Amino acid sequence: MAIKINTKLFNIIRQVIKSTVFSISEMRNSETFASYLDTIKEPEAATWVRNNKVDFLRGLLEGFEIDNSQDAQLKDIHNNK
Repeated sequence: MAIKINTKLFNIIRQVIKSTVFSISEMRNSETFASYLDTIKEPEAATWVRNNKVDFLRGLLEGFEIDNSQDAQLKDIHNNK
């Protein structure tokens, strides 16, 4: 089952995964991945990776998907104010 994350995080993480910055084995090092996100000015995504290492690794194996639940949408609306 894919890991559900908000749209912004999904887009950032997916973009880095699809790039040629990291090999597959290098992506498994969540701290390296998070540090790279910091260098490209994506601290929210870096924090998520650091705080959710197991989910991040599961997402690499099982995939990520956008969380379209009503709760997630409401949270995004309130966070963007």
